[in-house]
Amino acid sequence: MGMKSILKRKSPAFVLSFMRNVGLYKGYKPDVGKIRRGDFTTTKPFSTNFGYDRGGPVDRYYIENFLEKNAESIKGRVLEIGDNEYTLRFGGDKVTKSDVLHVEDNNPKATFVGDLSNALHLPNDSFDCIVLTQTLHLIYNSVDALRTCYRILKPGGVLL
Repeated sequence: MGMKSILKRKSPAFVLSFMRNVGLYKGYKPDVGKIRRGDFTTTKPFSTNFGYDRGGPVDRYYIENFLEKNAESIKGRVLEIGDNEYTLRFGGDKVTKSDVLHVEDNNPKATFVGDLSNALHLPNDSFDCIVLTQTLHLIYNSVDALRTCYRILKPGGVLL
């Protein structure tokens, strides 16, 4: 039995929906109340583990692609926020010193402790690269945080 005869036995709405799903009829709109909501009928989150249980958070895909494309800039003395995973992964042997800034003093990887928006203890013109992922949106005074980044970058340094 061919596809044409199978589709003839189905309702017109099913045929239009099928055609839309395979890209043949983009103008199809289902009748009111006839949408299959799937997982959207529940208020339970798809994941309570930020997506790690389903392959990883989607933002990491874009962040890591960006860092991979700019890996040549991750070299010399590098400052990363929270930990130095991306510095080591994308900088490798090009990194001569890896520093970590953390807001709390309970992080054993931290070489500097403090708030990026008020970090007078970070030395001027010291870093060839700053890896600033998943951070800026969490800082209330992001303008001062960016001023700090500008101040601590060496001339020609790169903020990623």
